[in-house]
Amino acid sequence: VVGVLEFFTDQVFASDAVLLKKMTTIGHQLGRAVERTRSESLIKKNMKLFKQLFEHSPAGVVVLDKNERVINVNNSFSNLFGYSSEELIGKKLDNLLVPKEFKQNAMEFNRQTFRGDSLSKETVRKHKDGTEVPVVIHTVPVVIDDEIEAIFGIYVNLSKVKETENQLRKSLEEKKFLLEEI
Repeated sequence: VVGVLEFFTDQVFASDAVLLKKMTTIGHQLGRAVERTRSESLIKKNMKLFKQLFEHSPAGVVVLDKNERVINVNNSFSNLFGYSSEELIGKKLDNLLVPKEFKQNAMEFNRQTFRGDSLSKETVRKHKDGTEVPVVIHTVPVVIDDEIEAIFGIYVNLSKVKETENQLRKSLEEKKFLLEEI
């Protein structure tokens, strides 16, 4: 029950089926209006939550349409690869970021995601300046009414991890060398 409608009059009337039917209809319509307002408010709240998650995520996020063209990117994605959102929107992402030796793998990765698979892989992509960026890519299909409408690509920068691995590897090699000398 959303509410109760009460109608008062200073006269007593006999039961009137037509009037009762009209009042019932008014009650239903008011109920629908209240429910629609609640639903719209909930949708707005959820959209704000999603927008904040998208915009403020520390991971780079890109949305691709069915033709694998960029619909939207967040700031982290732009910072990671050096492209502004204006330079990316409407373009095929693979043409800008994927090194030649990884093109075939990237195409298959996208095909699988558009078939409905959520995937993850570690790979390399190109920064706008041409430098290679080691990343983990997670892809998620966006399903609306049982049809895949787009995909989310979530990019996590592994540069610092790779740098730390290299430092540890060098240190280990130095220690091996010293042990051999001893």
